[in-house]
Amino acid sequence: MISIDEGYVESSAPNADAMKNGRGLVVKGKFLALHIDAAETLLFGQCQGSGKTPYQCSSDFARPDQPTHRCSCPSRQFPCKHCIGLMFAYVLKKASFTTADVPGDLAEKREKLATRTEAKKEEASKPKTVNKTALAKKIQAQLDGMDLLEKLTLDLTRIGIGNMNAKTAREIEEKARQLGNAYLPGAQA
Repeated sequence: MISIDEGYVESSAPNADAMKNGRGLVVKGKFLALHIDAAETLLFGQCQGSGKTPYQCSSDFARPDQPTHRCSCPSRQFPCKHCIGLMFAYVLKKASFTTADVPGDLAEKREKLATRTEAKKEEASKPKTVNKTALAKKIQAQLDGMDLLEKLTLDLTRIGIGNMNAKTAREIEEKARQLGNAYLPGAQA
């Protein structure tokens, strides 16, 4: 069941013009066909645009937290004014929507999206493999860096910052840079 209101549609618009133009399509009666699927998760229809053939637009709420908007128009905005208009039509003129079968191309796209989503879930559930050799190298570099940090701290306390000359300052800066290579950015700073 699609549960959207005007506020939702307005917040979905990429900008104020798309929102205004989308609402204008409904007011001007530019939608030639308005449909909803039997499961009430997909809005689809045809909207007369500037071209000869009407645009095929849809708003898929199979994933309510991430609706998918599709349109055959050349707009680069997502959702485009036609999809915004489709949602406004649903909110303002719900009775105008007729129950219809999902068109084949939309069914195919929904299936691909579901397959990708399932693959992502499956990938996320797999334990991550750790390159033990690389991890051992990193740990050894950090241990070496800790030794260097200890020497650097002892040198600084032995010499004292007030007694430091330009040559000593350069040596300390060089050692501090090496701490970055040892994966110790906090100590380096």
